[in-house]
Amino acid sequence: MWTIILLFVAGITFIFIEIFVPGGIFGLSGCLAIFGSIFLCFKNYPSIALYVLLLELVSAGIAIILALKLLPKTKFGKYVILSKKEGKNEGFVSHDSLENIKDKEGIALTLLRPAGKAKINGQKFDVVTEGGYVRKNEKVKVVMISGKKIVVRKI
Repeated sequence: MWTIILLFVAGITFIFIEIFVPGGIFGLSGCLAIFGSIFLCFKNYPSIALYVLLLELVSAGIAIILALKLLPKTKFGKYVILSKKEGKNEGFVSHDSLENIKDKEGIALTLLRPAGKAKINGQKFDVVTEGGYVRKNEKVKVVMISGKKIVVRKI
């Protein structure tokens, strides 16, 4: 029985070490140790194995909930968890704004059925029509921009 308990505690310890030394080896070793303890319990003590498994699952659930609730409030949690929001006001954006081409006209460089390429303001863009087909070299107008998605309409 002590082997099972020792394997389980070693598994939890390895998983805890994985938090500080990422790479996968400690995490994998921890998971294997925990599954090994469960296997040995089912093999050697089948009458109590389900209770031990239930106890391990409940313990893991409680540990996860406590970690999610308490870790962000600790000094270590504040060091590890990113709390600063990086938004537009601070100059962080995932892509350049395309609002400057809204309501501009361009030419379809490819057949738009409904997606393709268009030249707007001298630049090539991936565009989507509102649903219809637009032939190559026909004029289009930007009607909507949603993130990186540019919606055009045939003029």
